[in-house]
Amino acid sequence: MADEMGKQGPKDTTPNPMSDAEQKTQPAEAAAHGAETPAAEVPAQSSEPESPPLINAKASDTILFFILVVAGIFGVVFGLHGKDIEPWPAVIGAALLSFAMFFSVNMQKKYVKQPEQAAQITRYALCGLFALMALFFFAQVFKKFDMKLNGTILMIGLIAFAVLFTVDFLLYVRKNKENLLADIYMFVATVLAGGAACLFFQYLVIPAFILAVASMVLLVMSISKAKLTEDDFRGLPALISIIFVIAILIYGLTIFYYNGIGVTYYAKLSPSYRTKPVNLTWSGDSWSFAFNVFGNKKKVSTVNIINSLTMGMTSLPPNMKLEISEEAQMKGVINPPQNMEKLEKAGKNLMEKVSLKKTDNNKTEEKDAETIKAEKDIENAQAILAKKAAEESLKLPKFVDAPYFNNKGNMLIFTAGDDEKGPRSIWGVALSINLYQTPEDEEFEKAEKEHEQDMLRRYGEEAAMRILKEKAEKRKALYDKNMPVGKPKVLLADMNQIIDREIEPITHKTAWSPDGRNFCFAAKDDKGVLNIYTSNIQEQSLTQLTKGDKKIMPLWSPAGDRVLYVSKTDSYTYLKVSDDDGRNAHELNPASERDKALFPLWNSQESKVIYLKKGKMVIVNADATEQEGLSRETLTPSPYWLTESKRKVKLEYTESGNIWRIWTINPDGKKNRQIFEEICESLTQPKWSYDGKSVVVGVNYGSESSLYRLGKDGEFKTRLYTSKHSISQLEWSPTSERIAFLVKKKNVDSSWFSAKVDSQELWVINNDGTQPMALYESKDGEINNFSWNDKSTMIAFDETKKRWYFNPAIKVTNVKIVHAIGGEQWDLLPYEFYAENPTWSNDGQVLAYVGWDNKYMRTANIKAIWDKNEVDPSRVWVAQLK
Repeated sequence: MADEMGKQGPKDTTPNPMSDAEQKTQPAEAAAHGAETPAAEVPAQSSEPESPPLINAKASDTILFFILVVAGIFGVVFGLHGKDIEPWPAVIGAALLSFAMFFSVNMQKKYVKQPEQAAQITRYALCGLFALMALFFFAQVFKKFDMKLNGTILMIGLIAFAVLFTVDFLLYVRKNKENLLADIYMFVATVLAGGAACLFFQYLVIPAFILAVASMVLLVMSISKAKLTEDDFRGLPALISIIFVIAILIYGLTIFYYNGIGVTYYAKLSPSYRTKPVNLTWSGDSWSFAFNVFGNKKKVSTVNIINSLTMGMTSLPPNMKLEISEEAQMKGVINPPQNMEKLEKAGKNLMEKVSLKKTDNNKTEEKDAETIKAEKDIENAQAILAKKAAEESLKLPKFVDAPYFNNKGNMLIFTAGDDEKGPRSIWGVALSINLYQTPEDEEFEKAEKEHEQDMLRRYGEEAAMRILKEKAEKRKALYDKNMPVGKPKVLLADMNQIIDREIEPITHKTAWSPDGRNFCFAAKDDKGVLNIYTSNIQEQSLTQLTKGDKKIMPLWSPAGDRVLYVSKTDSYTYLKVSDDDGRNAHELNPASERDKALFPLWNSQESKVIYLKKGKMVIVNADATEQEGLSRETLTPSPYWLTESKRKVKLEYTESGNIWRIWTINPDGKKNRQIFEEICESLTQPKWSYDGKSVVVGVNYGSESSLYRLGKDGEFKTRLYTSKHSISQLEWSPTSERIAFLVKKKNVDSSWFSAKVDSQELWVINNDGTQPMALYESKDGEINNFSWNDKSTMIAFDETKKRWYFNPAIKVTNVKIVHAIGGEQWDLLPYEFYAENPTWSNDGQVLAYVGWDNKYMRTANIKAIWDKNEVDPSRVWVAQLK
């Protein structure tokens, strides 16, 4: 026993917690089963159940499928830019869609016990279709196809995908009828979410916002009817809907969280047009407003003038019907006063009547009163017809530049031409400040008089006069608030082409003289040479101020005593002379006495001589052989040249850049003087300060640019600002204390993956060069049409940018307002409403701008999706700022 124990070793006395349980459970189990449990058999130990993963394989595959589909659709649509196409995004997008369809088939085989064969066939077909689309777009890497064909291919792909989704839904419903209502809710919710995404992509934000809310409601209703399960068909549609809806709703919140400026009211200033109004201009006293419109359909340009008091509008040339939206026909728009067909018919009837009368009275030559009256009516009708024909033959060219009022507001001029960059002619519009009565006004006044007589009969003189007096006081109060009673009145206007020659575009309102009688412009003479002219509108005279070539950019001084203009001399080669140490370098001019005294000149070896022969430089050997004209080729290299007095000078041929000069000249063509000169690539339009004391100009050298201010006579030339980038536009504040200008930067860092983009910055600076301030920066955008308010405290401008979440063919343009001293920034309209060309009235009361026909949303214009020349209906609006 001991041996056995020794062989067995010491006994393990460690208590076993399982032994008691085993002893208790084993007899019970044995009794329950009616058998004895073997002693060697030990039951397995129990373990805790494993928790399921947060995202299982099916969920991850579903998310991957969704990402492939969304990225594919975005890539294909992103590749289409109006009439352009970017093939690589389209190729990648179509390839992703093809792979997504192939991946969905594998998902069905993997997770569905009995997959529908029809659904698999459909997805294989779509896989092939999208693969063909990828090949189609890849071919355009080498040669781009017509945009209509690209649009057709894209629509086929999107429609096919919608068909797939619908087929999947119908097949699912056929096998799962227990949650039919919940499935229908989910299907409609997904369709609405997809529709919201499509509308949002086309910049139809508010309709997209409404569809997103409706989709969210239906989504909640679907889940409340039947909760989502692991094998539920509704999981992917729910995921698609939630992501689209959340993205749109988050963007929608920006409508309520934008930094808007206080606006008392927004008002419509013009009718709605199918083309965009441009070139908004106020008259000097803000009593009238002008803009122009080109109708794409009828190819007709018009200049439209609105009286800001009565809101009556005159459209010139007359009787030219614009493309005005039917629902936006506005009171005050002039229509032809006579129907031409009726007028011609009346004339024919009168002729027949006179002919019959003459036939009946052919025995007598005496004309009765009826015949005389009929003949006078014919003459009047013919005169009206002739006038109508003359008016209708007056047609503006296609491209009309901004109109500018004179200071009196009774005349405006503008340049226009048949080509965008081609030659221009000058047109003028004469306005009558007195407003005439329309037939409606006459009927209104007649009805008022009849009403007064009726009141006198009914109430007696004393009571009637008291009532009429109260009405007159109320009417006066309305007039005082610029709310005229009665029908809107329009301006009397006459338009004609006043100067028919090749004109440079007029680009600023100070082309007018301060007295409003004269204006200046640059035009080509009979020899095709550009010079500066002035014209008097009363005398209809034309005066040439300058001689020479390339005289441009004229503007009248605020005092009216000078005309400022620019001349340009193209780059050329010349002989530069300097002292031996390089000082006193200048262009050698043999006509000047100083340079003439240098000749003859010997080279350092004294083997060559340069001398003057009839005012021209000639080079010859010292022994008087091989005489030649001096040129770059014949100038012998020499370290220095010697004058007769043995003074050493250096000679070298060099080439100048373009020489730009600013001049002033009296209106009578006398006292022409140069006030500024720089060798540079270009100048901005130099502009007078409104107090007439200074001129400011932007100079672009190529590698850098500078802003200069100088006195009216060229004195105190001061460099106010220098930049490594270019200066493109500038404008004085109305008080002449500050200058706003635009700096354009190339290849600056972007926040997107260190990409290089172009940038524009709006700057202001004091007229003495102090306190330069960058008010606003637009990366990868464009700043245009900046306008000062009358107090020189705020600047309004429009900014145009592309947004990655909108259709790339759509450039979003908004109006921004910045404080010129504090730098605060505001938006004129909530979220990203379309607005451009802000123009402050001269009294600073209102800001005019171009916006949508409907203030709150753009019109769903299907043609505009594919045609970048198509625009949504728009009109001119005004905003009264607080």
